[in-house]
Amino acid sequence: MLKVKMYQNPDVEKLTKLVEESKGTVLLCSADQSLHNLKSDQSAFRLMKEESEKNHQVEFQLTDTGDYLRFIYFVMGDCA
Repeated sequence: MLKVKMYQNPDVEKLTKLVEESKGTVLLCSADQSLHNLKSDQSAFRLMKEESEKNHQVEFQLTDTGDYLRFIYFVMGDCA
């Protein structure tokens, strides 16, 4: 699996669209190292927001290599 880590609070609306358009599975890796599927578990988005506000970072694991670049572009665009 490929990992992407964000060090700022993501735009949840844009991230939701990115997750929905992803070809593979998008997992949120929480602070306790548990994994939450963002494509099938809407409560995972709430957890992601809590994690980003508390820890000032969010980590994702991606199963599709094609999604990796899209997430990197999202992270870089969200930083600008």
